[in-house]
Order: sequence, then structure tokens, then C-alpha cells
Amino acid sequence: MSFNKLQKILNSSSHNNLDDIVQRAKNMEELCFTLKKTIDNEAAQYLIACNIRKSGKLIILCNSNAWASKFRYQNQLFLRTAREKFPHVTSCEIKILAG
Repeated sequence: MSFNKLQKILNSSSHNNLDDIVQRAKNMEELCFTLKKTIDNEAAQYLIACNIRKSGKLIILCNSNAWASKFRYQNQLFLRTAREKFPHVTSCEIKILAG
């Protein structure tokens, strides 16, 4: 992509959308880090990522069926922690990252 094309994109009104996307990614990375700190180190390595849907549902991705089951017992802890920064969180769902 040429420099002029890139500059045109960055200077367009859609640039604000890019800022929003970058901020959201940073927020989710920070939330994932915070959630990992609430559980022990062994468990934290299985918590891969998290997201908050528009509906307010917190989605936590892990890479193990066994840890997904254990994380489901931590739903209330995850909800309390997430609500500290994102009060609109309504529920929590644990999903397994297929791979």
C-alpha cells in the first residue's frame, strides 16, 4: 500500500473507528490480564482470551475442557472482577478454543 493511500485512510473520518477498535483491543487485553491475576498461575495459563459482547455477556476462552469446567465454578469471581471496570457485564460464558 502506498504512503499516500495509508495517509488518506488515517486522515479520513473512519480513523475514529480505528481508534475505537484499538482501544477495545487494549481494554480486552487488560481485562484478560486482570482476570488471570484473580486465579492461580497454573489456571491462568489456560485462560487464553476474553471479550465482552454488546449484550453484556463476558466470554472467556480457554484451551482445555478440564479447565473450562473449573472456570465455570469461577463465574461469580470473573463477573465481579470484570464489573469493576465494565459495570454493564451481565453474565459470563466459558468457551473452549478449538484448535
